[in-house]
Amino acid sequence: MGPYITNRDGCLPEYIRPQGHDPLTGLANRELLKERLQQAIFSAQCKQTICAVFCLALDNFKTVNSCYGYDVGDEILRELAGRLHACARPGDTVARFFDDTFVVVVEELEQLEAAGLIGRSLQTAISAEPVIVQAHKVAVTASIGISTYPHDGTTVHDLLLHAEIAMHQAKQSGKNCCHFFTEQLSSQARRRGVLEHELRRAIEQHELVVYYQPKVALATGRITSAEALVRWQHPERGLISPAEFIPVAEETGLIEPLTDWVLHTACAQTQAWHAAGLPPLTIAVNISARQFRENYLQQIVSQVLRSTGLAPGYLELEITESALMQDIDQAEALLHILKQSGVGIALDDFGTGYSSLSYLKRFPVDKLKLDYSFVSDITSNSDSAGIARAVLAMAHSLKLGVIAEGVETESQLAYLRRQGYDEIQGYLVSRPVPADAFSRLLAEGTLPDGFAHRSSTVPDILIVDDDQQVARAMQRVFALHGLNAVAAASGGEALELLAQLEIPVLLTDNRMPGMSGIELARLVKELHPATVRIMITGYSDVETTIRAINEGAVFKFVTKPWEDQHLCATVTEALQYQRFLSETLKHQIPRSGETVYNEDD
Repeated sequence: MGPYITNRDGCLPEYIRPQGHDPLTGLANRELLKERLQQAIFSAQCKQTICAVFCLALDNFKTVNSCYGYDVGDEILRELAGRLHACARPGDTVARFFDDTFVVVVEELEQLEAAGLIGRSLQTAISAEPVIVQAHKVAVTASIGISTYPHDGTTVHDLLLHAEIAMHQAKQSGKNCCHFFTEQLSSQARRRGVLEHELRRAIEQHELVVYYQPKVALATGRITSAEALVRWQHPERGLISPAEFIPVAEETGLIEPLTDWVLHTACAQTQAWHAAGLPPLTIAVNISARQFRENYLQQIVSQVLRSTGLAPGYLELEITESALMQDIDQAEALLHILKQSGVGIALDDFGTGYSSLSYLKRFPVDKLKLDYSFVSDITSNSDSAGIARAVLAMAHSLKLGVIAEGVETESQLAYLRRQGYDEIQGYLVSRPVPADAFSRLLAEGTLPDGFAHRSSTVPDILIVDDDQQVARAMQRVFALHGLNAVAAASGGEALELLAQLEIPVLLTDNRMPGMSGIELARLVKELHPATVRIMITGYSDVETTIRAINEGAVFKFVTKPWEDQHLCATVTEALQYQRFLSETLKHQIPRSGETVYNEDD
């Protein structure tokens, strides 16, 4: 800061602040910062030392202003300015760069590692204690970018630019962290700048299009709603993935006009489908976290509904868990206002965030969308399957609908249907398509063959053995005794079949490449607890199999080579036990989230 006298918060008293200092915080302003940094570069050049530039941007500070008002925001900025000044050494420069961004220049460092330590100390100074202003206790964190002379630049412009680029990378890495500048970041920043410029032009010149992906009710097999998804048809690069341009739109504020346009386009298109006499459906539109924080969201929604003529009940807003959790009280109030207007609310990406019942019961939502990351391996991963069952139990206990997104296979569909999910969305039904293609899909009402309920007879036994001759031999034995058996050559193939068909008995070899029989039995116990599991194994594996029986993974075992009568008698006993379990389950009412069948009991 130099030789000026400061008050208790480390800032210059207003009556003695000279030119070159920020009027709010008393820190150096941008012009004085550049002058001091130029002097620091000259000094580092003469002394052959390192000069470090730290660019600190407060995380989510716009939310603070929205929640508490700009007066509280200004008080917080003054407090944090004082903390940074107190953390700096004599001769260091602390400046307010713009808005909620500060820059600290530190001279005469001998090693680069020292810059990292200083960055962490600045971070601690910001976030160690919440800021208390007007009875509000506000937790504040900062993302910090670091550039150094001469490694990252030799001019004021380059050092400031590179520190800011590194700061943006820190924000993208999860915020509340430090990040050093690299040349790779510079290339990314240039590409990002070009993408931002082209995205602005795309919005102005209507290069964006809305695609629609259907959602299907499992009870009826009919399309009941669609999700509106924005796509960018670039004149030179073709179709650009949303994963590439949506983050840029979020960071630059372009997400707000973009979302407004998608909302209006999707509502107008849905009303046009209704007017054309197509089956009525609900349109779902994603609302970004940034736009959800704005107080005028309800006004925008009302204006769009009035201008397009779409009834509120046919619009559903999809909002992520993380957007709601940034300010629970504000989110609850806004959701109630939106619900009163008649629109539906769906909680998107459910399961990836807080997923707390205590929070969920406060929000007036209509549906939960199980995130695709749990659906992708739901037929083979007991953790994903357990989360899917827990989400379903929680939702239905609150009388909410449940949608599974990212459904791509018939086995996923069959498993979700048996669990009791209400709707699905994913490539199995359809990829996102333009409006004209969706119109045909809606008019035809046709769905993939795998979507229909299977009418084929469910086999009695699933044989799992990588030796096809052995599997065929057992099938012949069972056929002679009136038992229908199907075969799988691996554990993975068996799990796919079990997801599609409720096969009563699993008969598996133990020694198989990849997944062993015992590993398969343990998985089936978690995923399909009503399927009775038998192990067929060599004498050398008897001890291992007995351990599996003791832990409940295996019902009984048969040794190789088997005796036909004994094998069939064991399977017949397993089928009788399975029927007994099925009758027992019919008379049991499980508590929410509770497994009703456990062989260990």
